Amino acid sequence: MEKKINLSMVIETDILYGGGTEKTILFYNKYLNRKDFNLTIFDTNIIDKKRLEPEEVKKIFDLEKTEKIYFPSILKSLLTEKKWGVSSQKRSISKDLFLLYSILLKFFSLHLFNRKKLNILKKSDIIYVVSDYQIFYLVIPLKICSRGKIKVIFGTHNYLPIERRVLNRIENKLIEKFTDSIHYTSPAIFSISKIKRKNDFIVPSGVDTEKFYPAEKKNKKICYLFVGRLVEYKGILELLEAWKIFPYKNNAELHIVGTGELESIISDYSQKLEGIKYHGFVREQDLPEIYRNCDILVFPTYGIKHDEYFGLVVIEALSSGNYVIVGEGMRGVFDYFEKEGVLEYTPLSPEEINKRMVNAYKNLEVLKERVIKMRNYIIENYDWRSISLKFSEKIRGL
Repeated sequence: MEKKINLSMVIETDILYGGGTEKTILFYNKYLNRKDFNLTIFDTNIIDKKRLEPEEVKKIFDLEKTEKIYFPSILKSLLTEKKWGVSSQKRSISKDLFLLYSILLKFFSLHLFNRKKLNILKKSDIIYVVSDYQIFYLVIPLKICSRGKIKVIFGTHNYLPIERRVLNRIENKLIEKFTDSIHYTSPAIFSISKIKRKNDFIVPSGVDTEKFYPAEKKNKKICYLFVGRLVEYKGILELLEAWKIFPYKNNAELHIVGTGELESIISDYSQKLEGIKYHGFVREQDLPEIYRNCDILVFPTYGIKHDEYFGLVVIEALSSGNYVIVGEGMRGVFDYFEKEGVLEYTPLSPEEINKRMVNAYKNLEVLKERVIKMRNYIIENYDWRSISLKFSEKIRGL
């Protein structure tokens, strides 16, 4: 009988933040085979908006508890500071200095005040990290202390090894030197990465197909849907401008799900424009029903160059029977679905988004039939059970 692998997955936020990275880790927790792994999830106290409740994490994702790493409250600004923090899409020396400062704080906090958690981490066979900053304060010290015995996998959920600034070049060198494998979520991001090694692998993120499935709609109007964080680089402002000029608002609705810094703007639009239904925060168990009662997902994200490397909402929508219009910045990630005619890319101008929304409106019956026919393909290739199995095989290969 093979020895169980002690696998630790470490994120930089509170698991209750409930974004794409957090949900991916939660699904791995739920579906990785415990006969193969002793899995421990490490999260932190950094959170700006709670999108999951503890009972949801326990009931939906089978996670009883995490090992909590506590950082100084000042580090909350990594999420909430719009000018310099993680939410900022600007690349600047000032932002780099801010992040270097936060790395130093995390290093001393982890190694001085979280020593019990650090000792648990030291018992790992494999550590899975999701942030480039973890390389500095976590990976390098553990690699040195263990004399390389602990294997490290870097998941490209929040950072891709491409050269943007001087700091990125340094980070990429360190990632290449101190990690044993990089987990890419699509061939597109693998192709533009500066690091390609024998042990690096591609496994996409997935969807729970038992919860996200097609069903007959209650609403007779044609319903468009946006699901995501309400920040500029998700393309929500362009979508609202596209809706402003959409000609069929009397027989259509635009449903918006999400929270974020643009909430007040979304609320204003929903009061001024016909057909906008703003749901705000939606609990995880209620989200599949919203997908099922919509027809077309419009997700005009700025894409890969703005740290959007997969987009769980796209797979959730397809699994629910929705046609998808996605920002062309994601080109290469979902090309198979484009080829099959169930998804199309769009430039980011409101006029171009509107053009594709109108085309989908006029051809909806044919488009949705195509999506339904893709259901078995999605189950076989994107259900979290099969994704977790592929992921397990790659890990055991290390």
